[in-house]
Amino acid sequence: MPGQRVVTAAVWACGFGGVAAVFGSFDHWVQATLSDRGAHLLVVTRSGWDLPPSGQVVFAFALTSLISMLTADPGGSRRWVSLAPTAAGAVIIGVTATRAHAADPIGRTLERLRIGTFQTDSPTVTTGTATGLWICLGAGVLLLVAGIVWLAFDRPAGGRTRQTLQTLQTGQTSAEAQ
Repeated sequence: MPGQRVVTAAVWACGFGGVAAVFGSFDHWVQATLSDRGAHLLVVTRSGWDLPPSGQVVFAFALTSLISMLTADPGGSRRWVSLAPTAAGAVIIGVTATRAHAADPIGRTLERLRIGTFQTDSPTVTTGTATGLWICLGAGVLLLVAGIVWLAFDRPAGGRTRQTLQTLQTGQTSAEAQ
């Protein structure tokens, strides 16, 4: 059944997205650099775990999606499990999007350090997002999309809907019952 293959691929995509988000929460999310004429004098990075509670929230929701992937029963009675990766993806996207400018306070601190500590001719401070944040954001998008696909294509075993099962039990179609 083609729908079953799509659901299986979506379940595995949720697992992959969960693993990526777990490891991305430990990677660098933001960085700030104090440099002078191309030479990096001071580089400061923060991981998701250094920006509480963002890294911890991403980690927890990524684990939730992994658990839902491991307990998946496509076409079975636990179809409600497919809601977890969808919700986890939405939360991870929201959390990481709000942390895109988390390096700005670090940059302001480096500006103050420039005045007192580093006596340089033309210092510059640059801030930006690092790979861990982008990995988590991409994992959140993957979880959201795969969770929606899982929800959309997952059907009860045999492709029977509630109405079809009711028809089989009573022997009547819905038009005959009215």
